Amino acid sequence: MLLLRYCFASLALLGSWMPGSALAQSIPVDSVGQWELEAFNATSRRQADDSFKKLLRALRHNRDSSGWRKVQMGRADLYADFGWRLASDVLIEALADSWWTPDKNTAYLLTYLGYYANQEGNRLLSKQSRESVYDMMKAGQAPWNVYLISNVLRPLGNAYTSFGEHQKAKLILEDAFRYLSDAEDGMHAEELALIASDLAILYQVTGEPHLAISRYKTTLATQQLSPETRVLLLVNFGGALMEIDQAEEAAARAREAIILIRRQKKSLQLDRYLVAAHGTLAAALAFTDKPEQALHQVTNAIRMGKRVYAHPFSREMAALYIQRAGMYQRLQLYRKGLADCQSALERLLSGYHGGDLRSVGPLNRYIPENRLWETFAIQAALLEAQYDVDQDPGWLLAALAAHEAAMRVEALQLQVFAYDESSLSLLASNRTQKSAAVALAWKLYQKTPDAHTFFEALSIAERSRSLLLQDRKNQLALMAGKQAEPELVRRIDQVDSMVAEAQINLRELDPNTRPYTNQEWYLDSLLSQSYGLKNQLIRISPLYASARFGELPFGMDELQIRIPRDAAVISYFLGEKELFIFGLSTDRQLFLKLPITRQFFREINDLSKASTLPYIGRPSLLAQLDSVRKKRSLSLYKQILSPVLDSLSFARIQRTWIIPDGIISSIPFALLHTEAKETTYYLEEPYLILKTSLAMASNLTLLYLQLSRNEPPTSTELLCVAPSYGGAGLGSGRSVRPGGSTATPEGVRLVFHLQEAEYLYNRYGGKILYQQEASTPSFLESVEKYSLLHFSGHAQADSANGNWNFLALEPEDDSKDAFSALWQPQILSLRLQTEMVYLSACETSQGKFYLGEGHSSLARAFLYAGAASVIATLWQIEDSVSLRVSERFYASLENGHPKDLALQETMISMIKENKPPYAWGAYVLWGQPDSISLSLRRRPAPLLAAVGLIVCLIILGMIFRHRRISKGKVDEMPA
Repeated sequence: MLLLRYCFASLALLGSWMPGSALAQSIPVDSVGQWELEAFNATSRRQADDSFKKLLRALRHNRDSSGWRKVQMGRADLYADFGWRLASDVLIEALADSWWTPDKNTAYLLTYLGYYANQEGNRLLSKQSRESVYDMMKAGQAPWNVYLISNVLRPLGNAYTSFGEHQKAKLILEDAFRYLSDAEDGMHAEELALIASDLAILYQVTGEPHLAISRYKTTLATQQLSPETRVLLLVNFGGALMEIDQAEEAAARAREAIILIRRQKKSLQLDRYLVAAHGTLAAALAFTDKPEQALHQVTNAIRMGKRVYAHPFSREMAALYIQRAGMYQRLQLYRKGLADCQSALERLLSGYHGGDLRSVGPLNRYIPENRLWETFAIQAALLEAQYDVDQDPGWLLAALAAHEAAMRVEALQLQVFAYDESSLSLLASNRTQKSAAVALAWKLYQKTPDAHTFFEALSIAERSRSLLLQDRKNQLALMAGKQAEPELVRRIDQVDSMVAEAQINLRELDPNTRPYTNQEWYLDSLLSQSYGLKNQLIRISPLYASARFGELPFGMDELQIRIPRDAAVISYFLGEKELFIFGLSTDRQLFLKLPITRQFFREINDLSKASTLPYIGRPSLLAQLDSVRKKRSLSLYKQILSPVLDSLSFARIQRTWIIPDGIISSIPFALLHTEAKETTYYLEEPYLILKTSLAMASNLTLLYLQLSRNEPPTSTELLCVAPSYGGAGLGSGRSVRPGGSTATPEGVRLVFHLQEAEYLYNRYGGKILYQQEASTPSFLESVEKYSLLHFSGHAQADSANGNWNFLALEPEDDSKDAFSALWQPQILSLRLQTEMVYLSACETSQGKFYLGEGHSSLARAFLYAGAASVIATLWQIEDSVSLRVSERFYASLENGHPKDLALQETMISMIKENKPPYAWGAYVLWGQPDSISLSLRRRPAPLLAAVGLIVCLIILGMIFRHRRISKGKVDEMPA
């Protein structure tokens, strides 16, 4: 029976697709119209579902794809208006059910989906749907018409801009501008002007204000522009001129816009432009040192804005209040400025009602709004300035709370931007605020020193460099899929999306109504759910939670109890004009602020060059370089280490763990001089490594997690990797980069690297990938199975793009290249349980440098992939020396020494042999310094038996010979 029913259904379906058959007759238009009327007049979702099902079936039967698409779009509107379903869900379902070859109807459905997804707060879906339309337009499946350009290309360009994908935004907006410019009908002047304005704003964002100004000038020369569009261009033009300090010209453009607006008939849009023009004029006057006139203009803008922006939520009004607060700060009217900050908070935070001037807003209602970050930042500055007036510590506490609030907003912004290139620019722009926050904490610590203030300042510094953002996108994807629970992460994202949507809805409601109260209760329940899920995630994967939400997963007491009694942690934070130093031991803390100048950075670069050049062909300058090295070594020690290590509080310290910041990560700490001393030989120099062992950590969170590991590895099997590179010099090798360019690692032919790997393998066993066996597939297959990894070969650091750092492995069998590159992103994708990675290669602790973050290096990639520690190098090393260093280092580990003490012992042995510091000072230990268990290789039992048998035969032979000699049967040989 079921088979017969299936056959009839198949015949019916076949008939409906056969033109000319009786079953293919079209359903009358009148019937379709009647069903459409019933569907759109439905009063319940069930009735609408039934009516639309019948209507859409009829349109599909008639092969009316255009009508089917229009009904689906209208259905999305209807369901959204009545709250039956999300419009985006309706449209996604429609796209899945579409039955024609993709054409303009598909493009229009995707365009509508992009609009509704953006309205619902799903910016990612909005961007993806519009990207699909753009791809269809480029493939010729959808037309290049004004509708799609306006509703797809322009919004997609702006979406790319907001997501930080500026190059993509430029390409798509320039495509749109080029198409409309080439149109012959000349009817698109308005749309062209708007696209030109978007492009100009994009040029401003990417630091190309001159291109923006050129675009504005060209567009304003067009005659067919409406007054509204011309005014918009003039106001934006004034903003671009301000960015290149042409304040007089900006003021002229703002005045021109004001005059043009006053000549027109009043409208809401023109009134908004008038408010913006007065704001631009105020900024220009403030820049030309006319604060009173500027204050008058911005006050006018606020007065008009109160009428134009009547809704309680308004970014525009908040921006004006922030602008005036900055002017009050300049005029030293701090309390008035704080009152304006309160007004800005009222316009940005739903339900916020300002209390006293020290209030910074409800901590659980922060949203990823850049204006909100600006408000908290200037509020903190005003509160600190007010403290300088009346010396009330309450102002400092409130200022620190405002900085805390600004950083919470920043963490939300980083989530929204999904850790792309906008994250880097955002962190760079907000680093000034973090510097001010740490400076404020230091001021408060000086007044009332306590551990809580110290740790708060240390937490602020940690957030500024918690994890390298260039690696963070890969790392978060890795952690979400492997180290954290994927389902939990998705649930947190879903709840956070609902929180953002609830906050948007709350801002649109009147606070004095029942719907507002209900929505507020709903938002509070979502926030509570979000906090619970995040706490659960912190328990499962604290490093991921710290990277994602910007919160340290530990307190100061928890950190201190994990520090050994003879060890200290020294953390650095480079502020705008000061260097902050945090010294922390098991029972002490030290918080210092030192002024820094250009000379400080010059000394670091001089020391790096003086330590590196003797190894790369400049021995003739050795005496001169040694003189520079000694001076800079002593100067840098006195500036950044002596205040901690030479203090009474840290007198017993014998082990030092350093968390560098920015360029400090390139300092070879081991060869710094601890005192002024005239020396003739290298072994007489007072190196820091003679006083204390050293280990480095990229951030405090990673160090804490590494110190928290209680269980030693169950296995300490060693994997040795030593490619031969076909016996060719690396200069002849070529390998393709991910972007299509070629990479040719520098360096000379290696001689001792194979001997290094053979020695370790013969001594400790495990597995060796030797010569041709050391290929990329073999490495990736084996590396996750071993607790120790020793790589001996070539590596290259790429200072232009950290993702193009690589280890050079053996090429494939059919390859003509001298090597195969294992790229940094491939390393990041590993899931290691490795206790130690030893990179006996050049510059493995170098890479692209990020302000405040340090280097995106191969060492950091292995740490993020799960390695507990990494031995890496700061400059090029000689393989004959690296052989000796590795032999001595492993021998020290074999004796049970911790890794940092083993490296210290190795360096001291080289010093005693009068080896120059550039031979041993390049080695750096990153990560966990604990000892590891190394056991000698077990010899096979048959071999031992054979050796024993030979020994026994030799002994028997000697005994037999001795007896014969004693009987006189064998003449003794003369001595």
